[in-house]
Amino acid sequence: MELDGAKLLFGGNPLKNHTIPSQYGAFEPTAVFVPLKHFRSAKKFKLLTTELFGPFQVLTEFNDSQKERVLEILEEQEAHLTAGIVSNDPIFTEEFLGRSVNGVTYSGLKARTTGAP
Repeated sequence: MELDGAKLLFGGNPLKNHTIPSQYGAFEPTAVFVPLKHFRSAKKFKLLTTELFGPFQVLTEFNDSQKERVLEILEEQEAHLTAGIVSNDPIFTEEFLGRSVNGVTYSGLKARTTGAP
């Protein structure tokens, strides 16, 4: 599926020298950037919000006029496993935390759940 403007930020390569069965796949920690416009299409939305287990994240960016749409996208997802907010604006962070529901939400300037500082 074509997602113009999407790009691999890091990772995406298969792991080497592991014992994970091939049917599960084993990849490096991976992040992709996807423009917000792609969340409008039902087919693309399903692809972009399919639950994956592993160190994989989809990132996007938006402006103030798109904030309500982003909150709608958060609530339209089938699984609300994990979400992250990377921001140094406490008012923005509190608004998003207060208007979204996820199993785990991490926030802050570094917004990470694991890893070195």
